[in-house]
Amino acid sequence: MAVHHMRKFLSRLWVWIFVAVIAVTAHLYWAIRTGKAEWLQRSGASVIICGIFIVARPLIRSGVDRIANQQLPRYPGTFAMATDSWKKHDDAIAKIRPEIVRDVQAERFFGVVVIVIGTVLNGYGDLLLRWFGY
Repeated sequence: MAVHHMRKFLSRLWVWIFVAVIAVTAHLYWAIRTGKAEWLQRSGASVIICGIFIVARPLIRSGVDRIANQQLPRYPGTFAMATDSWKKHDDAIAKIRPEIVRDVQAERFFGVVVIVIGTVLNGYGDLLLRWFGY
């Protein structure tokens, strides 16, 4: 039940707009306090990450099952198909559905993770290197 509430909360557009506004405000505050020009690049990185989650809202809201069901093959023919044709098609679907679900999970999860990591490294890479003493 808690996962459902979390998904519902994270799928709301205002949540991500609020997070983006907070991120830009924090970066503007940092720019005013320090006077360093890096704030613009870093605020861009944080806004991109919020944008990625805004685009991922359908996945967050619907879950993997709906997206996987959209990728399954449709019934070949019309409503006047023979009963054994429906059974063969259903058996074929049952066989390939787990693979499609794995593909959707990997694509959505790892795709978002790789984009977020790349954006963070692009926007904050020099800061991370300074923190580690390089």
